[in-house]
Amino acid sequence: MKQISRQSLVLFLLAFLFLAPGITALCFFKHPQWLSKKATNRGQFIKPSLAITALHQLSNKWHLVVWSPHDCSPKCQKRIDELARVRLALGRRYYDVDQVLLIGEDNPPLGDRLEKKLHHHGTKVVRTESNYASNSKIFIANPEGYLILSYAMTAEADDIYHDLKQLLTTTQAKSN
Repeated sequence: MKQISRQSLVLFLLAFLFLAPGITALCFFKHPQWLSKKATNRGQFIKPSLAITALHQLSNKWHLVVWSPHDCSPKCQKRIDELARVRLALGRRYYDVDQVLLIGEDNPPLGDRLEKKLHHHGTKVVRTESNYASNSKIFIANPEGYLILSYAMTAEADDIYHDLKQLLTTTQAKSN
């Protein structure tokens, strides 16, 4: 009698072992709200996305954009340097991303020293008449020129790298 109950227990455990994943998958398929909807991005989504035609005219690449409504202060210059390092950390995807300093049309001209520094980092300067935020911000823009994610100027460079890397990987997977 013990032998039969032991065999039954083993058979029951084997059936449970093989059926449980299928039943669990079916339950989550029927009730997707049970799964958490935690966002993986670290920046703030911009809804609705803002279009900047000048970015699309520059190139058909992703853009790391530093918005400076006033002059580019030393703090702004430091962020541009950090973003250049983020771009460099992308490795082979370095050439898929452009770095842009977006400034207002009424800003004073940039000095020669700053222009050389920006050129050294590969940062393009675009003047615009629109006001995208009242204070300085960092944006990620897609190849069509739409601002998608925004970050405060104090955001961690690692957060920006994480989001940009994820966007590049996702778009590469879709194009293949």
